[in-house]
Amino acid sequence: MTRQCGLRPFELRRQRYADIYFTSLAGGRRICGDYAGYLEMVHAWLMGLDIVDGGLKVSPGIAERWELSPDGTTWTFTIRRGVKFHDGTDLTAADVAWSFNHSMGPQANDYTKEAVGLKYSAEMERIEQLTIDQVVLVSKVPIPEMGRYVNIKASGGAGPGIILPKREKFHDLEEELAYDRNPIGAGLIKLVAHRPGASMTFERFEDYYRQPANGFPNDHRLKIAGVKYVVAPEEATRIAAIRAGDGDIGQVTLQAKEQVEAGGGHLVFSGEAGAFMPVIYGCVTPEQRCYDKRVRHALNYAINKELIRDELYGPEMFGLKGWTEVTPSTLQTFARIGYEDEFEAFNTLWRRLRDESYEIGMGFINKPYAVGPRIATWEPWPAASFISALHTITLNE
Repeated sequence: MTRQCGLRPFELRRQRYADIYFTSLAGGRRICGDYAGYLEMVHAWLMGLDIVDGGLKVSPGIAERWELSPDGTTWTFTIRRGVKFHDGTDLTAADVAWSFNHSMGPQANDYTKEAVGLKYSAEMERIEQLTIDQVVLVSKVPIPEMGRYVNIKASGGAGPGIILPKREKFHDLEEELAYDRNPIGAGLIKLVAHRPGASMTFERFEDYYRQPANGFPNDHRLKIAGVKYVVAPEEATRIAAIRAGDGDIGQVTLQAKEQVEAGGGHLVFSGEAGAFMPVIYGCVTPEQRCYDKRVRHALNYAINKELIRDELYGPEMFGLKGWTEVTPSTLQTFARIGYEDEFEAFNTLWRRLRDESYEIGMGFINKPYAVGPRIATWEPWPAASFISALHTITLNE
């Protein structure tokens, strides 16, 4: 079971937690991961992640540094100088303050439809530019978890951390629709062509700020000149395009393996790209039948997880280990960077939830992608869980 949002383009525009949608490509529906993927690539974020000393660690982004007050109600961000938007203009603290107000300021509660924006808008006292380089968020209640939602890789698709060019008003539908047609971000790629319902073409942003020249340990600029996404709803069309050299990457099923290999390509897998996660809610009062642990265990035992793995997905695509955030790879990552004790506490919590059968039948889905012969020897693979099943992708060297 993969997570689909099922929202129409108009509803997405009403959500207002970001200004880049491209959802018409999926015929009016969007897959959450694709949306988060475009946000990550086109826009810049306050925080990021970087590989430091062999481990993945939170690193500065648009914000050079940040502080949280002892009472948890005030975040102060110091904004990096020299960051450019795709149109060549400077990204400033004024843009950061406007972006925060746009997505989760006190007034955003009047128009936002997005859960994170609604939550923080109701809790926010004020958001303002404090100095030429500083932005402050003051809330009515402690919000220590804010760091999660302004981080490019930890936001879970929510977008309060993306930085947009400031506009005159925090909310104006006509301005937002105009931006939707011509988005200007500060991320590693910029949109150069968009044919609604057909294709999107992006090119590398040479001035992307996350590079060693700006003090970052790694160069995060795109390693290729550009990428083009072409809508191909039918798997047969994606396979034919990849075999013919008209596309380089496309999501396929395991049944396509022989066809892909016969054309000189092969399959790669995006590990832990989806989750099988039935969750039981509302079992906290005795009048609920699932309050009884035996009922929850019975529901858990009733799901034949091995049958789902073997008959529906196959062992290559479906793994039974892990639960929610705690996957086999996260266990290895946290152990490698020396957080065994801290993570074990977090790990124990999720183990308890699973042992008590509040979370049932956890498994992870590894999505297969067909890789064409033109890039068959590339390493590492540029496939990721945010690539849409509805696209074929062509890369420009």
